[in-house]
Amino acid sequence: MEFYNDLAADYDEMISFANRLPEQIKIFKELLRIYPAETILDAGCGSGFHSIALSLAGHSVTGIDISDKMLAQAKKNAEQYDADIRFYRSSLSDIRIPGTENFDAVFCLGNTFVHLPDDQARKKALFTFISRLAANGYVFIEILNYDKILKNRPRQISEKKVGDSIYLRSYDYLEKAIRFNLEIIKNASKHKISIMLYPIRSYEFLDLISSVGVNKYDVFGSQKLEAFDPEKSNNLVVLLNP
Repeated sequence: MEFYNDLAADYDEMISFANRLPEQIKIFKELLRIYPAETILDAGCGSGFHSIALSLAGHSVTGIDISDKMLAQAKKNAEQYDADIRFYRSSLSDIRIPGTENFDAVFCLGNTFVHLPDDQARKKALFTFISRLAANGYVFIEILNYDKILKNRPRQISEKKVGDSIYLRSYDYLEKAIRFNLEIIKNASKHKISIMLYPIRSYEFLDLISSVGVNKYDVFGSQKLEAFDPEKSNNLVVLLNP
């Protein structure tokens, strides 16, 4: 994706990768104490933040992403943190990795799933995730809480200053999509990039899960497994037990 290739050089600074990593490791240790998994596929791994946290939490991790530059950054980050992770270029709906390994869990985090444009693409991804599960495996998907976003329709999302850089995030609301805009201001220069997101409300997500034949699932408001509140939660997290 051009958006993420453009963003790769600045992404880790924007998300405060190093500062957030210790807390993310703690979150995963608790999550995986409740929902154990030895081998994990991180689908849409980006620059490796979640993959590295999962690895440092003691798990065997494979990461996939469609962006070559994000994958290059992920490999660099894994080396820096001495995390033994396999990274491959692959889409969500057609996972291409060497061998026929299945995983105890497939994680798709950080709002990655809403890059899929429609139910056909979403179903294909879910079927693909499920097909890569070992016996008794599960799928763990995190997106933003679009119940709240589409109700309140915020335009300016955040302004974050890191050193000499400023990151401005905003939304444009279209008929069936949201244009996510990111303006990066650095050394008095400005660079704006955008990408289309395809929001899905909580009830639509649960209907989607049922449509692929999954009737056993848990719904949360965060990776910390807090209760989901459509009015208040920042995220929607769904754990599928096919």
